[in-house]
Amino acid sequence: MSCGGFGGVRFENFIVHLEVERTEMVTPAVVTGDGGRALAFDDRPAGVTVLQVLDLPPLGNDISALPRLWIAAAGVSPAWRRAAIAISGDDGASYAVIGVADGATVQGATASALRAGDTSGWDRHGHVDVELLSDAMWIEGRTPAAVLAGGNLALVGDEIIQFSKALAIGPRRFRLSGLLRGRRGTEGEVGNHAIGDRFVMLDPGGMLPFDPPAEALGRMFRVRAAGVGDAGSASLAVAAGGQALRPLSPVHLKLTRSDVAITAKWVRRSRTGFGWSDFVDAPLGEATESYQVVFSTGEHAPRRFVVAEPQCSLPLADWLADGGGEVSVTVTQLSAMAGPGRAATRHFESGAR
Repeated sequence: MSCGGFGGVRFENFIVHLEVERTEMVTPAVVTGDGGRALAFDDRPAGVTVLQVLDLPPLGNDISALPRLWIAAAGVSPAWRRAAIAISGDDGASYAVIGVADGATVQGATASALRAGDTSGWDRHGHVDVELLSDAMWIEGRTPAAVLAGGNLALVGDEIIQFSKALAIGPRRFRLSGLLRGRRGTEGEVGNHAIGDRFVMLDPGGMLPFDPPAEALGRMFRVRAAGVGDAGSASLAVAAGGQALRPLSPVHLKLTRSDVAITAKWVRRSRTGFGWSDFVDAPLGEATESYQVVFSTGEHAPRRFVVAEPQCSLPLADWLADGGGEVSVTVTQLSAMAGPGRAATRHFESGAR
C-alpha cells in the first residue's frame, strides 16, 4: 500500500506505520492581509420630511396625457435620506404608497423678493437670494449654453426661472443671477413675488411623478411622507389642477380698429413645442384649434366668442353700443380635456387705430 509522497503505510496491531522521505522546504508566498474598511454610519436623527407637491407645466419633452403632479421631498436634517410617499384620494381614509423619494430635492425659500423682469431674453440685472432647507444642500452655477439647453430650472413662487450664476453669500444662502424669467409659460407670475416664496430646483430625475387618471382633474388628494422621522406628520392637500394639460397663453396679441370692427390677432404657443424644432410653427398640441375671446368695455357685459383661428373681430356697432370706450380683450386657447389655458390680455383705447 502506498500513499502520495510517503514511502509506504503499514497497519499492524492497530498501529499505523508511515515511511517518509526528507524533501526541500518550500517557503509559502507571503499574502498581504486586507484589514477591510470601517463603515461610517450617520447616527444623527433623520428628522421629518418636507414635501412640496407641484402642479407644473410640462418640464421636458415627455408630454403627459394625465394631470401630472410632481412631489419634491427633502429634510431639514443633513441625515435625511429618503421617504416613502403615500397618496389618498378619499380625504385620508386610506393611503397607497406610490414610490420612494430617494435623495433630497434642493429646496428652500426666498430671502429677497424677486422683482419683475423681462421675459424676452436674459435678465442681466435681476437677482434673488434664496435660503436652502439644509446645510447638506448646495447650488452650482452653469454656463449660459448649459442653461439654454435646460439646466438650472427652478420654481420661485409660481414662476419657473433659470439661472446661470449662484453665489454663496452665507450659510445655506445663495444669490441667483443671470436669469431667464417666465419659463414654460409662466410669464403671468413674473410680478407676483414676495420674501418667503417657495424655491425648488426642478429636476425630474430627483422628483417623484404622480399621474392621477384624467377623470380626477380638479379632484383633491392628500399626500404624506413615511420616512424614519415622519411618525405622526401631517398630510398635504393638493388639487390635480392639470397645468401639464393646459394650453399656454397666446403671444403677440394686437388690437387694430377699422371702419367696421376692432380686430384681435395673436400667435399661439404649444405645451408640446418648447423646443421649436422646425423654427417655423409650434405644433398644435391639442385635439382641435380653438380659442375663447372676451371683449370687455367698461361696465357693460363682456362679449364672448369662440373661434377656430388666431384672430377675432368685435363689430364696431357693438363697441359703440357699449359706449365706445376703452376695450380690453382676453384670449385663451382651449383644451378639450383641461379647458381654458393661461390668458393673454391687451387693452385698446378709444382713440387708437
